Amino acid sequence: MTHIRRAALLAALGALALASLGPVQAEESQFGYAYTTDLLPKGAKELEQWATWRHQKISGYFDQIDARTEFEYGLADNLQTAIYANYAWSRAYHNGPFGATTPPEPFSYDIPGPDEHYSATRFVGVSGEIIYRALSPYTDALGVAFYEEPTVGPGFYELETKLILQKNFLDDRLISLSTTPTRPNCATSATRPAAPRPGRRRPIPTRTSPGHFAFAPTGPPV
Repeated sequence: MTHIRRAALLAALGALALASLGPVQAEESQFGYAYTTDLLPKGAKELEQWATWRHQKISGYFDQIDARTEFEYGLADNLQTAIYANYAWSRAYHNGPFGATTPPEPFSYDIPGPDEHYSATRFVGVSGEIIYRALSPYTDALGVAFYEEPTVGPGFYELETKLILQKNFLDDRLISLSTTPTRPNCATSATRPAAPRPGRRRPIPTRTSPGHFAFAPTGPPV
């Protein structure tokens, strides 16, 4: 439990570091993990802290916390950019196949002994984000936005692109959303064992969101 507290403290410190840049304003998001065409207005900024805790496997013990500290800024009313700091913590013991201690994917460079009590913290990399809204669901028949997120870390590079479609109903209280990759997500790695040879592109798991719905008790954002 001490290790978990340390990881949570690491995520909190990341949020405080960005908060020290100046005042930020938070607002409610209708979706936990999906993006919409709703963007920050020009000159607005926002700080977000993400943390995902994965706990326990079929045997032994296992914990992993993936955290992201994000700072968003509205370059224009229809153009938003952001920067992320990505970091992770994990502990494991006898959690893998045949009871061997096995680190999760962000720590796959490490090769602990099969009976070792494993614990590590790692800075995963830095991500950038840009979202351009071509059409607004509040003034057009359909909201359309284009999303791109490059990530750079020790020994790897990833690029994620998406097409975001949003349709509002019932005076903007019911939102239908589709988030689809515009091309297969890919990664380049010079050191990861999974790469057949240095620098070769390989597909990475895509995170498609073919359909999301949310009901908002109020109307469109002011």
